[in-house]
This record gives sequence, structure tokens and C-alpha cells, in this order.
Amino acid sequence: ISESEGTILWNNKGVALYHTGQIDEALDCFNRSLKNDPNNSPALNNLGVVLAGQGQDEKAIDYYTRAISSDMYNNVAWSNKGRSSIKLGRYKDAWDGLHNALILDKSYTPAWVNVAEYYYQTGHVQLQSIPEHCPVSRLVANRIQRVRPTLAS
Repeated sequence: ISESEGTILWNNKGVALYHTGQIDEALDCFNRSLKNDPNNSPALNNLGVVLAGQGQDEKAIDYYTRAISSDMYNNVAWSNKGRSSIKLGRYKDAWDGLHNALILDKSYTPAWVNVAEYYYQTGHVQLQSIPEHCPVSRLVANRIQRVRPTLAS
């Protein structure tokens, strides 16, 4: 197995372990992947996901930022950075991340779900900014509609 193949294999094994709830083992795999290639964007993103899941969004953002520095076209890392920024109340950073994710892939559903969360958290009701091609536009609109009474009171 070549070094690049090993990097991919460790990352993929980490993803599989993460999905079965074996978080420590997944972290070990992502770190092994990065040992082979410290700039591996998917592994950096995946470490960020694990850290965010543990409530360490500040550290997660650092990994997402590194993933984006390694591959500026990583829409998943942009979206994840936006989500962690929402959780930390950094709404400008959140919007920048989500906007970049959607510029790269306007059909990336998790980014649209994060946009819904952004609108929910900020109270920005800008339904006109949600394009018709949005795969979850009803989800976004419904979530915002449910929030309106809370915002008005």
C-alpha cells in the first residue's frame, strides 16, 4: 500500500468507526491518516466533526480551517465551519462558511439545513433569499415559520 492509499484507507476506516460510535478509534484513524499526509482535507474535516460532536467547536473550527486551507473547494468543511460558528454565536463567520459551501455546491443539503439553523438562531427571516432550487426550501421555510411567533413576542 502506498502512502497516499494508506492515508485514504485510514480516513475511510475512521469514518466507518465513527458511524458505529467508536469515537476514540475513529480519532486514532484520522490522526494516522494525517500522519501520512498532514494536509489531508477530508481527515482534517473529519477530526473537526468529531471534536464538534464533543462540544469542542473552537478546536473543530481550527480543523475545518486547515481543511479549507488544504482544499478551498471542500464544501463540506465550509458547511461544517458554518455550523460550528453558529453554535459559538459567530454569525458572520457562520454565514461566510455556509455561503461558500453553497457557492461550491448549491445542492448540498446539509449546508441548506445549516442555513435554516442560521435563520432560526439569528431570527433573520429572509425567505426571498432561499432559491427555488434549494432541496430543502420547505424545511427552511417551515422552520422559519415556526419561529415567527417566538420572534414577534
